[in-house]
Amino acid sequence: RSWHSSLYISWLALWVKLLGMANWVVRLAGVACFLGTLWLVRKILYLALPSERAGRVFGPVAFLYLVNPLLIQQGMMLDIDTTVVTFTSVLFLHEVLRLEIRQVAWWRQSVWLGVILALGFWAKEFAGLYLALTAFVYVLLRRNWRGAAGGVTALIIGVGLFWGTWWLYCKAFDLPVMYFIRFTILGKLAIGEGLFRTIAAQSGLTNAIFSVLFSLFNITVWTSPFYWALLIGVIVWRGREFWLSKKPAPLDLLLLFGLLMMAVTQVYRPSGWFLKYGYPAHAVLVVLAGVLVSEKVDRFVPKDWAIGAILAAIVAVAQFIVLRDPVLSLYGMKMKGMADPQFWGFYLISGAALVILLKLTRKDLPLTPALTVALAIGLVGANLGLDWKQRAPIVTSISWNNYGEEGFAEAAAHLNSVLKPGDVPICRKDFGF
Repeated sequence: RSWHSSLYISWLALWVKLLGMANWVVRLAGVACFLGTLWLVRKILYLALPSERAGRVFGPVAFLYLVNPLLIQQGMMLDIDTTVVTFTSVLFLHEVLRLEIRQVAWWRQSVWLGVILALGFWAKEFAGLYLALTAFVYVLLRRNWRGAAGGVTALIIGVGLFWGTWWLYCKAFDLPVMYFIRFTILGKLAIGEGLFRTIAAQSGLTNAIFSVLFSLFNITVWTSPFYWALLIGVIVWRGREFWLSKKPAPLDLLLLFGLLMMAVTQVYRPSGWFLKYGYPAHAVLVVLAGVLVSEKVDRFVPKDWAIGAILAAIVAVAQFIVLRDPVLSLYGMKMKGMADPQFWGFYLISGAALVILLKLTRKDLPLTPALTVALAIGLVGANLGLDWKQRAPIVTSISWNNYGEEGFAEAAAHLNSVLKPGDVPICRKDFGF
């Protein structure tokens, strides 16, 4: 049994049965989805952009994707959201674009997208809802209500196909058909589980806002403020394009999906430590950040790339030395961590220095491209520094460290208070770390 629909459990069981139970083998299941999603991203770029441009864009996109600490770390933590949910979600987005660009008849689109949507529901029941809403809004804005009716038809087919196959599955394996409904549909989708309950509760509006800010701060720690700055640039860029053309471009489908998932997992129901819930959003948002950056480096020559690599290496070394391991700096330090002057000062100073150095070495570069490239260099450097820090001999995923338990910081503080130099504690690995 599972808290969710069981594609993930069945897929992982098959993986283990075929390849074995060694730790590195099992973690390769996460790596397979991580790389499989990147393969789908490449196909999306070739659908959304002219072939020559897509080829140029994929390099920066793939690099930002492959060095992103949040994607790497959470991808290595085997869980439903970071594996099959992300892969099936990006697969669905690919199919929406493929069918829309090829102008396939609406009824054929509805049937095929219904099949892929059913796969999304099998991955996780929430995922299918995100995907259906994203496709509906995209097609509505791109065409009209008549075109959006195909999205509703796909949703009906997807839900019907999922429940039909789910009923057969449960009957075949003697499982109760409704066993995940109480936990998910009646629990997590209920307004009572969301931000509005936090506002209505005695903790009040202030605590609700704090929960949202802390959830966003967790992402910031693992991706850097440079990441958010680039995403703001993406939103401004795509918003301007939409305003001028009056309809969304193919890349806007990725932005719609990413923003919708962020709204649910970071605002409506702030996920706090649970970075895995918003993982699919970042898998596509980092792609858009890469596309934005690639727009600004077309005029770069090898000398510029060499300068950028040196600057990124300097930021990486500085990040590794100056900033603490996020696992150690976040636990028990919510307010202090969010207001840490060392954290914000490092990124503010390094960002300003990068812009100034770029303007000095490339005086012909306008301010906006210089700012974008500086943010990209800072993002790469910060990501690589944190990646190197995460080579410590322990899985430092804050999700499993704090999954369903309380008192971690207090227990660690107690151990620190009683241990003497030279003592070797016999304890859980995360406490030992």
